[in-house]
Amino acid sequence: MTRFNQNKKTLPIKMSKPKIENKMNETGSIKRKFVAPALQAERDKLAFDQMELRAKLYGDPNIQTAIEGIIAKMEKHPELANTFEYRELSRMEQSMN
Repeated sequence: MTRFNQNKKTLPIKMSKPKIENKMNETGSIKRKFVAPALQAERDKLAFDQMELRAKLYGDPNIQTAIEGIIAKMEKHPELANTFEYRELSRMEQSMN
């Protein structure tokens, strides 16, 4: 006695391919400098002072001045900046730059 009935013919199951939608318009991209619409909508609803929150989180009300100073130095000396493109390089390429 066999476990399965071998005399019965089985029909193949028709599998449909999943629809692949273009999600490029729904997701953001650092490389393309594009913010996802859903994220931008939430940012537009912002109801608090970002500077006040930053001061609370970092414990220093003058932290923005320090951050702006660092950014100014990075703009003046581009070699200090850690860019998106740098992170995409291999370890060997990073060591050469």
